Order: sequence, then structure tokens, then C-alpha cells
Amino acid sequence: MHCDIIRDLLPSYIDGLTSEASTKLVEEHLAQCPQCRSCYEAMKNEAYPSPAATPGDLQDLQPLKKLNRKVKRRVIAAVLIAVVCCIGLFGGYQYFCNYGWLASSENVEIRYEFVSAAEYGDAEENSEGGVVGLVFHSKNEGRNLYCVTYHGDEWTYEVKEYFETPWSSFPVNGYCSVTFLDAEHYYDSDGTIQTIDDDDAIQVRFKDKTETFYLKDLAEQYVAES
Repeated sequence: MHCDIIRDLLPSYIDGLTSEASTKLVEEHLAQCPQCRSCYEAMKNEAYPSPAATPGDLQDLQPLKKLNRKVKRRVIAAVLIAVVCCIGLFGGYQYFCNYGWLASSENVEIRYEFVSAAEYGDAEENSEGGVVGLVFHSKNEGRNLYCVTYHGDEWTYEVKEYFETPWSSFPVNGYCSVTFLDAEHYYDSDGTIQTIDDDDAIQVRFKDKTETFYLKDLAEQYVAES
């Protein structure tokens, strides 16, 4: 048998973990190969305690010697499974309680909300205006909603739904809004005043459809409230 194979078997042979057939092969080879025999002696001296060790010390070492490769693999596999489970639980928490998913329109109640510019805390130049908001309230108990801009588009929103956590103090609604100067003008995101065109609109995406809210209709809501 090749020396490399015998030397791979020597640690298990020294610990008494080799099968009867493997033990016989190792011993036959050691009897004929002085190099492997020297390697065996060196390994044996390192593997076993010094002559000063007591019988009790030898007995304490026996359980460690029985921790063979198969057991080590099982321990490593168990640790990896535990790590994967922890990652899965954390990812699930982030998805279901933070990131969320697109809400179905049938589960969402849409309300209009008006706040005057003075109450909203805007600058004096648009103190005569006001904010018309779209409030999205979940009809599902124990769910929250929030709005996020879609691909950075300030006029397109996705309505996301996620689970309330036990430490949530109150329900969270989704919200998006437009600040009007008057019935014909609104403030853009950069603060410039824009004239309302017929095709100016907010797109709101749900799981099952996309709804369009035209700014001219929101302006009518502004007039009615103000």
C-alpha cells in the first residue's frame, strides 16, 4: 500500500478508530517501512500525554478521541443549519414587518385629507394655499400601509402593506400629497409654481391595478375644503 495512504490512516490508527482490516494493513506496512514507522512514532508521541500524566488524565481524554470525522461533520452541519435558520427568520421579519408587499386595492380605503398651508407650516409665500393628501387605510386588521415612490418618480407611488408588530402603538396609513397655491396652480417638488394641466396626475399602484388621480380633481377637493 502507498505510504501516503498509510500516513493518512495513522491519526485514526493511533486513536484506535480504524477498522480491523485497516489496522492489519497499517501494522503490516509499518513492519516493512522504516519511514512510515518513524512518522508513526512521532505522531504517537504528540498524540499521547507525557509519562507524567495520570491514569485519570488518560481517562478524561477518551471522549475526545471518539469525536471522529463523522461526528465533526454533524456538528458543522448543525451549526450551518442554525445559521441559515437565523438568516431566514431575520429576512422573514424584515419582509413581513418592514418591507412589505403590494396591497390589493380591495383591501385599501382611500380618504382625502386637507391641511391649510399655515397649519402645515409652509412659507409665507404659499400661506394662502393648502395640501391635499391621499390617505390609504388598510381594511385588514393588524396591517399597516405606506407609500413609496416607484423608480424615483415623484408622481407614481406603490402602496405597500405589512404586518403590525406587537410594539406598534397605533395603525400606520399610507400617504401622498400635493401642495396647491390655488385652484389652478401647485408647487412642484423643487418649490417652483406649476400650472395644472389636464394630464397632470398621480399614479398609485396596487397589486391588482393602477389608479390615476388627476390634479385638477384634487384641486376641486382643495377648493371645496378651503
